[in-house]
Amino acid sequence: MSVTKIGTCYLPVGLLLASLVAIAASYFWIRQDLVPHAGAVAERIQPVADVELAPPPDATSERGKRTGVFLVHGSCRSCHSSGQGGAPQIGDRKAWTPRMHQGLDAMVRSVVSGKGNSAGGGSDADELELARAVVYMIWPRMRL
Repeated sequence: MSVTKIGTCYLPVGLLLASLVAIAASYFWIRQDLVPHAGAVAERIQPVADVELAPPPDATSERGKRTGVFLVHGSCRSCHSSGQGGAPQIGDRKAWTPRMHQGLDAMVRSVVSGKGNSAGGGSDADELELARAVVYMIWPRMRL
């Protein structure tokens, strides 16, 4: 076999191998540059903001402006969180559905007059506040 024949056969293979080695080496060097230093990851995952929820109003808050969340967590939660005495649990839509068919006014009247073990009328809340509490117990995500 002549030298020119060998050159024409092996030269393209040699160039192909050389280019593959160059590509692999450059990929390795590029990837090494992208590896962050130890503190870079900690810097990148820092929170962008802090969220602070306002505490519920205290017991001396003005009558008529209290939220349903405040009333429920103040007195209704003791029975409605565990279902004690047959009380429908907070957020249990299946248990609240028959009561919802009566309407919100009927449910508020039931709260005022007392039902089951609830004191009824023992709260100094007005009807709007009680309605907010009932709506919160049915839909806990709705903060009225």
